[in-house]
Amino acid sequence: MSEAWTRAVAYLKPNLTDGSEATVSLNHEDSPILRHLHNGLLVDYLVDKATSFDYLQNRHLIAAAIDEDRLHKTAIDNLYCLAERHLRIQPYGPVFTLFMEGNFEASVLLLDTVWDISFAKHVKGEFVAAVPARDVLAFGDSSSSEAVAELRSIIDRLKSSGADHPLSTSLYRRRQGTWLSDSSPER
Repeated sequence: MSEAWTRAVAYLKPNLTDGSEATVSLNHEDSPILRHLHNGLLVDYLVDKATSFDYLQNRHLIAAAIDEDRLHKTAIDNLYCLAERHLRIQPYGPVFTLFMEGNFEASVLLLDTVWDISFAKHVKGEFVAAVPARDVLAFGDSSSSEAVAELRSIIDRLKSSGADHPLSTSLYRRRQGTWLSDSSPER
């Protein structure tokens, strides 16, 4: 798996270090590579094995003699490639939903040019987005009370249905290229 990092895709995960979930301690080499976004979400790095995903661990970086920043750039580039092939946007009332293969929809939050260029025409002000599960990303204009209410409704529906791979019950607002959760401190 020494060259697997070249196929890694950036993947959003919830930050569960608040004590709400049981945790397992691993030594550094066996630990997954995680990048904190400081908004309740983490970036993890997955390699598609056709029928499953492997998480990249620190030992893979050590074996490949690369650093986390190089891995992150490669994984974001690979996510852009997936988006170019599969991403589609669909209006849903006052919001828009994204579809992309069922595993990486929420990870589209990481693709800056998608938001800054491709989706900018869909909002007048700031983006507001919901990512209640790995395969759900909906967004709208933060100045629209109808969009905000629909996004909260989407989060509530997925929370009550027991969504597979839950991510966050927060809304995220994009400010100056950064996604802040509704529970993040202002920067």
